[in-house]
Amino acid sequence: MATDLVAVLERGDLVATLQQGALPAVTGGSGAVDIARSLSPFVILYDDQGHTLASQALLDGKAPVPPAGIFNYVRSHNEDRFSWQPRRGVRIAAVIQRVNGEHPGFVLAGRNMREVESREALVGQLAGLTWIGMLGVILVGTVVFGWYTRPKAA
Repeated sequence: MATDLVAVLERGDLVATLQQGALPAVTGGSGAVDIARSLSPFVILYDDQGHTLASQALLDGKAPVPPAGIFNYVRSHNEDRFSWQPRRGVRIAAVIQRVNGEHPGFVLAGRNMREVESREALVGQLAGLTWIGMLGVILVGTVVFGWYTRPKAA
């Protein structure tokens, strides 16, 4: 039984739907997310062996697959939150959850981290500028203090 993945996501009960035995299908149109370019969140479904069943995400024309160690970890811990770099220049913040039931597998939800990383870089730049500014204030304060406390010529 296949259902529309987008409709299931809007209801917020994807794991429950999968545990009941329904396999969502990705519909065409706006459902595809190029994770190298888009900041939109996406969902990918994997079977118990880690093979892609359905995907909203595309990277270089195909659905990305995280390292096999992720699936092994989630088999014993039921969930993992991680950052993932499927290729150079593309970093993904992801959560993967184990699905038990008639069709065991995994659900991965993720989003490109480009905006977060650019904000972190901006904070680093602002901290550096603040540090340089404070050094300037200390320098000016030292010069002014030295000027006013110098011995007066009589």
